[in-house]
Amino acid sequence: MFLLGGTLADRLGYKPLIVTGCLLRTGGFALLAVAETLPALPVASAATGFAGALFNPAVRAYLAANSGERRVEAFAVFNVFYQAGILVGPIVG
Repeated sequence: MFLLGGTLADRLGYKPLIVTGCLLRTGGFALLAVAETLPALPVASAATGFAGALFNPAVRAYLAANSGERRVEAFAVFNVFYQAGILVGPIVG
């Protein structure tokens, strides 16, 4: 799925896919919160997964294109916050 997201980011631009991925993931999580039927759960899960496939490659491509000389530092900071979100997110949720 990341291949599809990366291809779309290259063709449509990074920022629109970042925003679309955020909105789709928010909608997927909201659907997971209110889903009461079994078919709604796979749809919500697929939406959150597809949103990640849109968002993640677009963010990484945006960083690579716009960080200039400080590319290594930009990716390091991105990875620190990404991993912190993975660690803290489930605890907060």
